[in-house]
Amino acid sequence: MGDHAILFFNHRSTAARMRFLFAIVDDYLIWILLVVSLLGMGLISRTFFSLQNLVNLLMNSTTLGILVIAESLCVILGKLDLSIESTLAFAALVGALMVKANAPPALAIIVVILIGVAVGAINGIFVVSLGVNPFMQTLSMNIILRGLMFVLTKGITVYGFPDGYRLFGDTSLLGVPTPILLLALLYALFLVLLHKRQWGRQMYAAGSNPRAAFLSGINVGRLNVLAFILAGALSAFAGLVISTRFDAVTNTLARGQVFDVFAAAVMGGIALSGGRGSLIGAVGGVLFLGCIASILTWLRVSPFGVQTVRGCVILLAIVLDALKNKLRERAL
Repeated sequence: MGDHAILFFNHRSTAARMRFLFAIVDDYLIWILLVVSLLGMGLISRTFFSLQNLVNLLMNSTTLGILVIAESLCVILGKLDLSIESTLAFAALVGALMVKANAPPALAIIVVILIGVAVGAINGIFVVSLGVNPFMQTLSMNIILRGLMFVLTKGITVYGFPDGYRLFGDTSLLGVPTPILLLALLYALFLVLLHKRQWGRQMYAAGSNPRAAFLSGINVGRLNVLAFILAGALSAFAGLVISTRFDAVTNTLARGQVFDVFAAAVMGGIALSGGRGSLIGAVGGVLFLGCIASILTWLRVSPFGVQTVRGCVILLAIVLDALKNKLRERAL
């Protein structure tokens, strides 16, 4: 931020000021919002900053955090995937039904991930090869998977899984819950892939200007299919984590969470238009929404109030994305 400030104070031109404002909004706003929300939570509860509460905050953010990685891969390419929440739920349900039928836990885990891969592959192939609008394609897939869940269970909750199946959601290592460790590892992995490897540079190039990327020799279609496949696999893995953590799968599992995912990603700097954004900022978006959820819980806000606040946060994310685009246009 220091370099941006020097630029701002040394150059009085409108363009320089716009670049400074864009840098603040794009790089630092989510962290400012996170600090404010943390301070607010500290004022509401003196025990909020206890180690146990902070661990609970991270635990409650693990599923959202994994889904944000999944969605960000698509959004960076300028695509949307509305099916991540139903992929999570459907894959988790199939795995749960398998272990309830005495299938080996390892086999059930593999099938869960393969379901995510299959859903992502179908989405990617339809979007890339058939030219189906990604919004409509993934919305349709979302509805199909939710319907299949009711067909399989008739609305009944599936619960009571063997210990071997609950490895990713209900264990710990050196006192740290496994879901938190997995989330940290996934973010570290994709930060390296997106920002330190050629594949990541190609992703951003394809999202920023698909035609220019194609003309430069980048296989844009393959990148899109791979992004949907990874999004599906990550979503299924998130379903495995959350279902084994709570030892149950319901037909409403993760319903509506895709909107929180969009809010976290966009507020963290992932541009809906594609080609811009970092998972580091997305981490801030995940933690910010986790703080908001904690504040609402401590204040005992009614479910209707929670829904209203969620809507306001999503609207804020959309407004911020529009504001960033305007500031960026004026800065350039």
